[in-house]
Amino acid sequence: MDAIRNICEGSIDFRGQKLAWIIIHVGLIGSAVSTFLMFELLNYQIIGFLVGFALRDVWVTTYIFLGGTFLSLLA
Repeated sequence: MDAIRNICEGSIDFRGQKLAWIIIHVGLIGSAVSTFLMFELLNYQIIGFLVGFALRDVWVTTYIFLGGTFLSLLA
């Protein structure tokens, strides 16, 4: 039974996970810095980053960023 479970589960790619983590965080920091330089979307970026960080959910951060961008374009 253990042999079948080992075959089905596969292995974990820690290097790939670390690379994905680095790419996500560099992208988030880069977008926050670029928005900070623009000053218009700063409030949405800060709110999105803090909420996403508190919930530990990148998608929440992304949706708040996109929603704030959309609202700014409407104004």
